[in-house]
Amino acid sequence: MTASAMPGNLLDGLNEQQRRAVEAPDGPLLIFAGAGSGKTRVLTCRIAHLVATGRAKPSEILAVTFTNKAAREMRTRIEELVGEGTSGMWLGTFHAIGARLLRRDGESIGVPASFVIYDEADRTVALRRASEAAGVDPKRYPPTQIGHAISAAKNELLDAAGYAASPDARGYLGAQVAKVFTTYEREMSAAGALDFDDLLLRSVQMLRDVEPLRDHYNERFRHVLVDEYQDTNHAQYVMVALLTEQRRNLTVVGDDDQCLLEGTPVAMADGSLRSIEEVRVGDAVRSCYGSGDFRPATVVRTARREAAEGIRITTRGGRTLVSTPEHTHFAGYRLGISPQYHFVYLMQKSGVGYRLGTSQVYTRGQVEPVVGFVQRARQEHADALWVVGTHPSENAARADEYVSSLRGKSTNGLCHDGAWIAQVFASVDSAAGAERLLADRGLSIRHPHYRPRSRNSSRRNVAVSLCGDRRGATPMHRISMVGNDDAGREALEALGLSLRPAKSGSSSWRFETCSRSFAQVMATAERIGGTLDAEIVMTARLGTNGADVIGANSLPFIPAAGVQPGMVMFDEEGGYDIVDTVERVRLEPAVHDIDVEPTHNFVAGGIVTHNSIYGWRGADVRNILDFRTTAPRRTSWPRRTPSCPATRAGRPRSCGRTLATARRSPATSRTASTTRRPSWPRRWTGSPTPARRPQGRWRSSTAPTPSPGRSRRSSFGPGCPTRWSAALVEPDAARSVTCSPTCG
Repeated sequence: MTASAMPGNLLDGLNEQQRRAVEAPDGPLLIFAGAGSGKTRVLTCRIAHLVATGRAKPSEILAVTFTNKAAREMRTRIEELVGEGTSGMWLGTFHAIGARLLRRDGESIGVPASFVIYDEADRTVALRRASEAAGVDPKRYPPTQIGHAISAAKNELLDAAGYAASPDARGYLGAQVAKVFTTYEREMSAAGALDFDDLLLRSVQMLRDVEPLRDHYNERFRHVLVDEYQDTNHAQYVMVALLTEQRRNLTVVGDDDQCLLEGTPVAMADGSLRSIEEVRVGDAVRSCYGSGDFRPATVVRTARREAAEGIRITTRGGRTLVSTPEHTHFAGYRLGISPQYHFVYLMQKSGVGYRLGTSQVYTRGQVEPVVGFVQRARQEHADALWVVGTHPSENAARADEYVSSLRGKSTNGLCHDGAWIAQVFASVDSAAGAERLLADRGLSIRHPHYRPRSRNSSRRNVAVSLCGDRRGATPMHRISMVGNDDAGREALEALGLSLRPAKSGSSSWRFETCSRSFAQVMATAERIGGTLDAEIVMTARLGTNGADVIGANSLPFIPAAGVQPGMVMFDEEGGYDIVDTVERVRLEPAVHDIDVEPTHNFVAGGIVTHNSIYGWRGADVRNILDFRTTAPRRTSWPRRTPSCPATRAGRPRSCGRTLATARRSPATSRTASTTRRPSWPRRWTGSPTPARRPQGRWRSSTAPTPSPGRSRRSSFGPGCPTRWSAALVEPDAARSVTCSPTCG
């Protein structure tokens, strides 16, 4: 073991509470945190610590990320920390792990080891053939529409037979999908092919039904760690559960759910105001359909939980909105409206590193008017930029830059000699300094304030615009990407996407389309991102363009913790209001969120904000919210009750109703109940559902003594840059560690 791999050195730069998470003993561990809290870094350090301390060999670790790029970065970082190779470690996306499992052992369920993985284009062709063979008109029922329904079914672990027997297959459209699904599955089997959804479905079926293999992988993987756990869907949840049911050494990392403070006034469609906790499923709220057009939209889900820290945003127009730090807002700087502010920014360039600098909203001598930090990023061909401080004067910004450089130890960019700059960056770990600085400011490395447009294969962005197009009265969400390389063109065409020249007579290409379904747009964006290592840049086109606005009527998606003074936000009429102050506050009441279809925005406190419930993107946030009660156990899996009205409304109580469950003896494989509602996941279970726990976070250190299986939080002192809270748990309960930005 090298000096850098000594356990003590691995913990350098972590505060006391982060160290507790890294050094936590075996058993279920939840690292539940907000943006900018360094939770992914903690996960990486935990993996390195497991290896360095001999608690696990690299070959006994399975780590799951959501992108191939994240997997590569994590592997590189672990190798830097432990000073040895990670070739025996399984580290990749859920789909990559599923493919690897099936290559090794898929023949046990009839999947040949030489199976072919169909890309999107192959899948579309196969679906068209299956539609024709099943007697379903592909013009009336396009293969893409059928494909989305089949994908959703597979993510709920339904094969063709399971779908045909489910309530989803009722009705004429469902019957057509069932016919195509059956034919498609038969054709794929004959061709020895799997699509991407099959990689999860078949690997879960194998682990569920072949007990010797399930036992083998439970024995092999001493520790399983999952990043971005809040993004997992049902199939991914079950895969993780089956791989960890014996040792129960599961560590998961994820964001807090994103909500607004109880009592926040929500604008209803009839012009009245109602507190967010009083909004119910089926209610009509005031929502923007794009470009300042406000009309009714329907609430399809609600959520409630407790939180300790929040962000209070106050505007110059007198509007106030309090949310959790992770709640997504629409905010950005707009020339012609934003006042003059001076920035301290952190800039990142791939292959070089990070550096600090200062700029301002309005600068002189520009050919094209842009915000000052945008001009700097373009000049230096940067890949991302964060605003880490805003100030009314240049002197204050310079002072903040100096203090920030001492804290983050970032270079200041005053030298312009290329060779000397390269030498300086080679000698400084600017990435570590950047992480410290962003965490100190409560910002997330995943959410920069600015990303330049795609340049070539070295930097790719997928642009997603909420309500970015219109088809009559229907809101449409737009996705686009541009490039100039053959590799990118071929990759998108292989996904079945249609490209055209970026401009007339240009050799550059452009992909652009729109859909009523925001979930479908995001699924396409994530497929592109996974294939080309592209970043997804999201905006909302909700504003009206006044004569005083320079630029488009769109604003970026941004976590509340990233909102800065001088930014503008959409008001209830589609106009712009200037952010005056952004404060961290302690929260006493519960927080709430609502999911609004098909626009995914609503008016709260006079400000248009995004609904942040994860369900619209195919994820099931309950996987992480219920981790304490659904952490892996050998004998039973708690089932959620889709027929329970309290559960559907997301309210923190149990109505006492349960569904029929399928019992399992140790010698038999798990089975699933056939009782199911289309919108809610199934869970394998060995016992009736226990009463649903309150959705609290047990933050108080003076809470009553917990009953067995419940956790009682004890607060550690304010850490710098963040405060972590660790749970005291009973022997068979899930352990949790919570990280959230500090507040006064």
